[in-house]
Amino acid sequence: MESIEKMRKSHLGVKASDETKRKMSLAAIGNKSHSGRKLTQNHKLNISNALNSKNKGYYFKTEKLCKCCNTLYVAKNLGSKYCSRKCLAKDRDWSGIDRSQNNETRKKISTSLKGKYTKEKSYQWIADRTKLKDDSRERGGQLHKEWSDSVKNRDNWKCRISDENCSGRMESHHILSWKDYPELRYDTNNGICLCKYHHPRKRKEEISLIPIFQQIINNLN
Repeated sequence: MESIEKMRKSHLGVKASDETKRKMSLAAIGNKSHSGRKLTQNHKLNISNALNSKNKGYYFKTEKLCKCCNTLYVAKNLGSKYCSRKCLAKDRDWSGIDRSQNNETRKKISTSLKGKYTKEKSYQWIADRTKLKDDSRERGGQLHKEWSDSVKNRDNWKCRISDENCSGRMESHHILSWKDYPELRYDTNNGICLCKYHHPRKRKEEISLIPIFQQIINNLN
């Protein structure tokens, strides 16, 4: 027994090479000492606890007494104290929290916080507003957004071709195309507010509607 213990200690921390692992695997072939042997439930639980305790106690299953209702429950981690969220809420100390606020008090709190963290008061506020403007076609572009809003506001957020077919959201349409007329990209008179249904979908349709849209805008001026 002593010699076996010495051999065991001498091999502690020593990693076997791939060749040694292969030899051990071949030597174990045909060894039926463990074949057909079933582990008991207690043995399985001990193995599970031994493996999971290495993972900081997560999924460590053990029986505990609930701190609130004193019932026995299966805890899934070492830091568990309560059998349920209900018991956790019951056992918390609410003495320092005033939960009896009426609607008048809530209204005062809401009024006092209104506008407190907006615009110049926000920590993300950029004083130089020109830094926000860019020449981007994407919907996130500041210049494009301002142009789109100005067109919709001028047309009162209503489709200029107002008939029974109108449907969908309001969209700002460039009468003369964005690509061919870059100098008119942010000209309000080069835009018209249309609904989703009347917004041209094809280039050919868009070109054919240019004189009609221009006439509508000229009538406004």
